[in-house]
Amino acid sequence: MKKLGNQYGLAWTGLSLQEVEATGLVYILIALAVVFTYLFLVALYESWKIPLSVMTTNIFAVLGALIGLYIMDEALSIYAQLGIVLLIGLASKNAILIVQFIIDSEKEGYDEIGAAVYGASERYRAVLMTALTFILGVFPMLIATGAGAASQISMGTSVFFGMLFATFIGVVFVPALFVLFDRIGNRSKSNVQK
Repeated sequence: MKKLGNQYGLAWTGLSLQEVEATGLVYILIALAVVFTYLFLVALYESWKIPLSVMTTNIFAVLGALIGLYIMDEALSIYAQLGIVLLIGLASKNAILIVQFIIDSEKEGYDEIGAAVYGASERYRAVLMTALTFILGVFPMLIATGAGAASQISMGTSVFFGMLFATFIGVVFVPALFVLFDRIGNRSKSNVQK
């Protein structure tokens, strides 16, 4: 409690107190979300390099969320930060749909670039449909009114714009990044074998 003279004091209570106490903890949560998502993908693909192409879409998602918050003149509140944590999983899901198809295409005999082009062309429509469904489902949060509208607008803004960027920009880069990381991994593996 802050003292304001001899007779008055000021103290946070309720939700305001919880928000003040939680300040800074969300960054730890975001870092843990990135680390655990990466480790789960490493376990899924049994590779350290393939998940890197999936995780790079998170850069576009977070960038989109921050640009959206700036455009909508919203603060990076606790709700927007939780929306960013949500984006880590959603953006990764879109990339996983493409990467898994690329891996399957390579097993069928396609070369790296051929598999990437084939996987991107075959899975882009499915990724686009699922992402647009989610984006349109979040849109009402952007125009929310009434009680609790500020929190809905803040979270909706970060998720809406983050998914837009992750879908239309990030997913385009996933096949190219897959080829890049695959070639880097193959070069380092051949250097170790020599």
